[in-house]
This record gives sequence, structure tokens and C-alpha cells, in this order.
Amino acid sequence: MTRKPPNKRLQDYQRQLEMLAKEEQKQRQAYKDFVGSIQELEPLEKAESWLRYVADNAERYSDQEAIVYLASRGYDCKKYAQKIVTTWRLAEKQAIERCMYGTSVYNLDTGKRSRRGGLSESNAKDILNRSPFELHDFWGGSDEEGLFIGATMLRTVEWCQIGGFEKWWQRYSREQLETTIQGGIRLIPASYYLFAMTSGLLP
Repeated sequence: MTRKPPNKRLQDYQRQLEMLAKEEQKQRQAYKDFVGSIQELEPLEKAESWLRYVADNAERYSDQEAIVYLASRGYDCKKYAQKIVTTWRLAEKQAIERCMYGTSVYNLDTGKRSRRGGLSESNAKDILNRSPFELHDFWGGSDEEGLFIGATMLRTVEWCQIGGFEKWWQRYSREQLETTIQGGIRLIPASYYLFAMTSGLLP
């Protein structure tokens, strides 16, 4: 395989950045146009229109809260649920593959990389017996989302009636219980976490 010269690789990289910048600009303009189109709506209608826009363009796990709201208000969310299942299945597959691969370790003395750890496919798929350190949760979020992203996932399961991921929820529940019993969560973060978990119970 012929390696590209450094200047060629740099040009390819710059083109990719330009394409990403154009796509981001396009998305920003589409959002700006959408916001302008709902300005004359009544407050509730405006809010629900915005939530449908978020649901239609969901990219992050936290965006699922828009879908949860719509489902809780009786909107037909089957198309969203189907997309969610497809996204989750892919993310689950990638999480298991990372667990099978292990960790890449760089040796300062030799300048070479090697793999450490890694499990067989059957062991990596044994979700209930793999810690989150071995097999990471297939979902994730930014640092500020950490205290409520689990609640978002569980609300999505409930309101969109999504099955097939029960072992992940069982493991998540066990980990949260063990963390609480061992005193691994402080009072203020615990209050945020509790609010996130119970807010889905409100009518």
C-alpha cells in the first residue's frame, strides 16, 4: 500500500475540515430558518414544534428527552423508536467490540503499541458479569449530562416501549445500588440524580 506524501494528506485533511464546516453551516441555517418559521405560534405549540424538530434531528442521547415528551403526550413516536433501536444496536455492537479489543498501550522504550486485555466474544457479551470498566455502557454524554443520562435512557425505554436491552438496565441498576451503598455519591450530585430519575414519574 502506497502512503500519501505529507502535503497530500494535509490537503485531504483540509478538504475534510471544509466539508464539515459547510455541513455545520448548513445545519445552523436550517435551524435558524425553522426558528423563524414558528415565531407566530402560541407558546405551547411553539414548544412542541421545537421538540419535534429536536426529535427529527436527534444526534445525542440527551436529545431523546424530546421524544420522551412527545410520547408522553400521545404523539405517535414509532419512527423515532425504530431509529433509536437501530442506533442503540450499533452502539452496543461497538461497545462489545471495544471490550474484545482491549486497551492499546504505548511502550516508551520501544516506541511500539501493543494490546492489553481484551476478551473473547462470548465473554464480552456477558453483560451482567462485565463491569463498566471492562465493557463500557453503550450510551454516553458530556460531563454535565452524566447525572441524568441514565434516567433519559430508562425513560426512553418506558415511553417508547423498547425491549431487548434488559441486561444493560439490570447491570446499570446494580451498579447504582452498589455505588449508593458504598457511599460513592455525594449529597448534591445525589439530589440531581434522584430528581432526574423521579421526574419521569410525573404525569
